[in-house]
Amino acid sequence: MVRGKSAERMSMNRPDVVEALPRMVVDPPAAPARCRGRLVERARWEWRPTDGGDPAARTEEFLAAHGLHLHDLARPAPRHHDPDGVCGAALYVSAAAGALLARGAVGAANPADLPEVAVVVYGHTDAPPTGPAAPAGWWRGPWTESWTRRQHADAVDAVREAIGHGEVYQVNLVGHAAAPYTGDPLPALARLGRLPGARYGGVLTGAGWAIGCASPETLIEVRG
Repeated sequence: MVRGKSAERMSMNRPDVVEALPRMVVDPPAAPARCRGRLVERARWEWRPTDGGDPAARTEEFLAAHGLHLHDLARPAPRHHDPDGVCGAALYVSAAAGALLARGAVGAANPADLPEVAVVVYGHTDAPPTGPAAPAGWWRGPWTESWTRRQHADAVDAVREAIGHGEVYQVNLVGHAAAPYTGDPLPALARLGRLPGARYGGVLTGAGWAIGCASPETLIEVRG
């Protein structure tokens, strides 16, 4: 099992939800179509820079401890999907964590209180999904950008210079926007994950945070 200060939380037989928010079944990113609506969190590992250690190695150890081995991606994936066992895992790696792994500049701090790495292992349940809650009110305040227009322009110039020198060929230039918000974000995030063309669509949540994803990209896919 993974050792150290990082928070590993076991959650048995309950949907993955944001604590203190109304419960509703949400599908993690890239959940198989036949498994949607019946996945529950089995185990979780989160990492922050103060925890120390190599987050990539510790993520691999954590997944292996739950039967999800990543040390050999050339090995064919199992053709049989156990309806009573582990379905898979959702993984979030922040831009700062990615920069750390690549030994690059970390950049500005994330304005949201998120872990830099979060790994959630999901299993199956036959419990009926929780019905949709009655619509509730919500409120969002004004957005605040994490950098000025000048800072953004300087960052773009730095990227172009690095490309011109042959140091990189592609860069994800990441900025943040933050706004005060009250209400339940899960219904909107669930709709986001179901947008047409979202090959990696779904919702990942934790204590007081939620991430919606509708990415159309698949960088690596291993088939048996």
